[in-house]
Amino acid sequence: MKAIIVAAGKGTRMKHLTEKVPKPMLVVAGKNLIEHKLDALPFSIKNIVITVGYLGEKIKEYFGDNYGDKSITYIEELTLQGTGYSVHVSRDHLKDERFLYMMGDDIYHKDDIDEALKYPWAMVVARKNGPVSGGRVFLNDDGTVKNIVEGTHEGEEILLNIGLFVVGKEIFNYELSKLPGRSEYGFPQQFAQAAKDFPVKVIISKGWHALSSPEDLERANQTLGV
Repeated sequence: MKAIIVAAGKGTRMKHLTEKVPKPMLVVAGKNLIEHKLDALPFSIKNIVITVGYLGEKIKEYFGDNYGDKSITYIEELTLQGTGYSVHVSRDHLKDERFLYMMGDDIYHKDDIDEALKYPWAMVVARKNGPVSGGRVFLNDDGTVKNIVEGTHEGEEILLNIGLFVVGKEIFNYELSKLPGRSEYGFPQQFAQAAKDFPVKVIISKGWHALSSPEDLERANQTLGV
């Protein structure tokens, strides 16, 4: 089985911290963000695809072609057109079987990954109280994914997309979909199309660190013991 780590963005909200280092290479609790993800992967995932863009050579120089027993393939994004585009340009490496999708700048809990991989299609979500911004996940009566809606959301126990998916190979039968009001293609929007045809298991995260700002980085270091 394969995993894709989307790591091409600029991370501008990290300010000076990403002037010379790509955001996925920032260090939390003694490891960079990509290492956190690679260390959380199960033995069954042997092949990793990492999409790179801004300062991507730093990632390639650090990891090379292998991480332990896992091989790494790099896909260079010459233009940054969103997470959906990242998967699209990697399709030749992913199209033959289901795969795990992860964002390059978040930290995920190993147990969440293990649980998600039990299902043909799955996504991990965080339960939050509003107001929160991001992709809100709405459910069918049977608890599977009905839709993912971007925006700012009010209310209690909102299910929020955290960018961790188990994806069937059929995803490539669905067209790229632009984020509302933007020119970028969002992978969650493409995934939501597939969810209308394939039941997607929803898993509540045991631990997720979203890292968008220097303050988030500091909080993650405190939580993870540094």
